[in-house]
Amino acid sequence: MANILDTSGTKPPRKKIEPARIEFRRLAESCQRGAFSCGYVHIDDFLNNRSLDDHEALFSRTVTAHLDGQAEPVGFYAMTIGAEPADQFVQEEEQSWFASLKTRLLRSQLTTVQLIWVGVETKFHRKGIGTLLMGHALDDFYQVVERTGVSALTLHPISTNAAIFYSSIGFQPYGTGSTKRMLLPADAVMETRRKAAP
Repeated sequence: MANILDTSGTKPPRKKIEPARIEFRRLAESCQRGAFSCGYVHIDDFLNNRSLDDHEALFSRTVTAHLDGQAEPVGFYAMTIGAEPADQFVQEEEQSWFASLKTRLLRSQLTTVQLIWVGVETKFHRKGIGTLLMGHALDDFYQVVERTGVSALTLHPISTNAAIFYSSIGFQPYGTGSTKRMLLPADAVMETRRKAAP
């Protein structure tokens, strides 16, 4: 049987997984991550071989997503705190979120939460797992922002499609170098939370 394509020539979207079926867990030794494969070797290598050591050493914190209570993750993300060089935020045309960072740029570096790894098991691509992971990651970021002076969540998109996805949830490109970087200002997350509050 042939794949049914829509008029744009892309595959139709897969049925989304119900959010209630997904459980998020802080990484633990009991997580059976050895067979995880998202399609990017370096992301798979991190989760399968390095994530637990980094998590336990507090170099980064990893959260795994599990479907229906299974031990194998269907996705994960890892975050850390880091410093971004202030010169990465110099722009020819100043934008509003750059203006809000001005007072922090008097220092040579800006402290941010860095989303360093995100991956979804290949067979679960396009089923809403990535969106659920990012929602949970943004909740974690919100908790950090509420308790600290961290000003932004940063990441390096792995592909053009990833950059489009991150743009759709509010990330904006930044940086003066050739490496593509994206940033979500803490103010944007705080404002979204204020609007959502009853």
